[in-house]
Amino acid sequence: MWNSVMNMEIMWVETVDKLLEGKSLRKNYSEKAKQRAEDFRIEKIVEEWKEVLK
Repeated sequence: MWNSVMNMEIMWVETVDKLLEGKSLRKNYSEKAKQRAEDFRIEKIVEEWKEVLK
């Protein structure tokens, strides 16, 4: 179990390190986050609920 936890921690640290060091990677994730946030605009959610309730 400890090995599994240690491996996950190491993976987490490596991932965070890549984000801290990689400007283009951060920019890419930032753009994707903005695009994903559009899925949660109130107008879109209201339209989806209208479809469900038909």
